[in-house]
Amino acid sequence: MSVDDATGRPLKIFINYRHADTQPTAELLYTRLEQHFGADNVFYDRGSLTAGMRWLEEIKSRLAEDGVLIALIGQQWLSILTANMRNSQDDDYVVKEIDLAFRGRGLVTVIPVLADNANFPGSADLPRSLKPLPDCQAAQLRPANLHDDIDSLIARLDEIRSHPAPTPKSRPVPLPGQRSRRARRQVAPRPDEEHYQMVTGQAGNLVVFLGAGANADDREAPWSAGSGALPDDRDLAAYLAAQVGLKAASPHLAEVAQYASATRSDRVLFDWVTQALRVDSEPGPVHRYLAQLPARLGNRFQMIVTPKYDAALERALTEAGEDFDVAVYMAPGTDHPGRFVHLPWNGSEHVIEKPNDYRGFPIHNVDSLTRTVIVRINGAVDDPAAGFPWEYNCVITEDHYIDYMSDGPATQVVPMQIIQKLQRSNYLFLGYSITDWRLRVFLHRISEGERLGRAMYWAVEHEPDALAEKLWRRGGVMLYQSSLTDYLEGLYKFLDAHPVEAQP
Repeated sequence: MSVDDATGRPLKIFINYRHADTQPTAELLYTRLEQHFGADNVFYDRGSLTAGMRWLEEIKSRLAEDGVLIALIGQQWLSILTANMRNSQDDDYVVKEIDLAFRGRGLVTVIPVLADNANFPGSADLPRSLKPLPDCQAAQLRPANLHDDIDSLIARLDEIRSHPAPTPKSRPVPLPGQRSRRARRQVAPRPDEEHYQMVTGQAGNLVVFLGAGANADDREAPWSAGSGALPDDRDLAAYLAAQVGLKAASPHLAEVAQYASATRSDRVLFDWVTQALRVDSEPGPVHRYLAQLPARLGNRFQMIVTPKYDAALERALTEAGEDFDVAVYMAPGTDHPGRFVHLPWNGSEHVIEKPNDYRGFPIHNVDSLTRTVIVRINGAVDDPAAGFPWEYNCVITEDHYIDYMSDGPATQVVPMQIIQKLQRSNYLFLGYSITDWRLRVFLHRISEGERLGRAMYWAVEHEPDALAEKLWRRGGVMLYQSSLTDYLEGLYKFLDAHPVEAQP
């Protein structure tokens, strides 16, 4: 028996469950769904897998199709998940299946189904990959009303079959557009094919330093609070100055933030910053280019170091279907000041008390990443939807920077895996000015001497001056003059002409 949807294709249904949690319920549900939708259209590991099948590959192929994933959640579901996260187990296939459904190429509807009177897990209990789960409409399979509840679930599946989900609006990398550019005095060369060849040739060992200039790179109109766009440092400084009535304010964010903190309080300051960095702001073109870069580089992943407080990069990576880990520096006044916290893609928050011993990041053989790692060196604005639950976690005032990583050598604060990666990698600076002393403070802590090291280092600035060019060169960095969007468009054009072979 086969029940087709409005397009003439059968509705594909995938049953996701834990054997130690809801196996009897899963077996009964499979029997009923098989009778109604046909055995070929219902995937259940004990009924659908045959000898010789490659289990994970079969799951991936099933979840690449349009259909429904039923996530059975029983009384032990959360405790098993929590134990797996605590033990840093990366092979929780229940989590992987749901994650694939959320981010697969097909139009997969995820239905959480609470079995055996289980409670719905809260967002705070879930790893980053499962954060969308609580937003899905749940169903129930109650022991006292099991058959009627299965009938109700089948009716809902029939409704989905009759009204398939619309094709989602794609969020591709922005195409080159006709943007008005004022004439700039050219003090540094423009990026050329030779430069892009060097960058792509080192893609597997590249650290991107992403500055606040990425937020305003392609924006012509002035920033205003509530516009849906993200401010750069100058915008945020002007916004804070207006909040405290500071006229003729300095463009330096730390200075203005210090004044706001002194005349109001840190709490009021952080509330203003949170309001300015709206959690519903869309990622910009620079964020989306970077998020889709690993796939264009043949699954070669980058570490991205940023002092930015907003979560636009995390949102862009999620949209692009990329796994990523985050390391967040904890500011003064938080529960773990002066420490980094690791947020794994499929795992629980880990406070790094012993940076020299911690080996939890997806970094192998010192240099190779198995997924993107974001290092937030100045904290992050509280944004639970993005996985940042901490209030007032921003290193932003002058006093904060005076105390920044002041408890000893960088090795006592920055995890050794990150330091080793930084010391052996090539750097690409985007949205930074070398005159930004906050960047220089961090680099000085992890490097020896004035020059960075013996690798290759590049910087891209839209409006550098002669001093910036001299300072970059003195630090061993080759400066290129371009807007970030134009630079990344040029990189993508180069990749179109010179595709990178995917890594196995």
